[in-house]
Amino acid sequence: MRAALVLLVLLLAPAAAGADRALISRLSEERVGITTAFTGAAILVFGATQDPVGAGTGRDVLIRVEGPPQPMTVRRRVQVLGLWVPGPSATFPAVPSFYALAGTRPHWEVLGEAERAAARLGLINIPLRSTGEQAPVFRAALLTLKREAGLWIEQPEQVAVEGGRLFSARIPLPSTVAPGEYRVSVLLVEAGQVAAWE
Repeated sequence: MRAALVLLVLLLAPAAAGADRALISRLSEERVGITTAFTGAAILVFGATQDPVGAGTGRDVLIRVEGPPQPMTVRRRVQVLGLWVPGPSATFPAVPSFYALAGTRPHWEVLGEAERAAARLGLINIPLRSTGEQAPVFRAALLTLKREAGLWIEQPEQVAVEGGRLFSARIPLPSTVAPGEYRVSVLLVEAGQVAAWE
């Protein structure tokens, strides 16, 4: 059972060293209280860019939110003599409890495969080490479970752009989110490369 009040702390990633402030981003709130009556919430990520972004500009904004890592075991049931019993399993020691990705365009249109993997953009690029059974079916099952629970989301809402330079996105947090520190990263992409990162 949840405590009377638990905090979900949102941390905006620090600007990359040497950043020229081509990108400035903020959060609408840095703490979300989770009580026994918590039914979910949404966080607003907003900011501005030095140059126009969006359609036809060659520049895009991607927003990634990651929750605290948790261990998780995925188990397959097998039938033995007419009874269903626990079968092979895989344990993932550090699974993001929450993951959301939004952008002015889909991330696969903005960055190449290698760049997306390096920046952990997209559900396929979440690093998942496992112990036990190594079959890809367990990773697929984990992905299905998290997506169905609303805890792993790709493009929950497109990042909205106003006036060419102001952007914002609402990231939904379901009622089942885990308390802890959440990392929010905002990336400015130009010509297929990450130009700025906060």
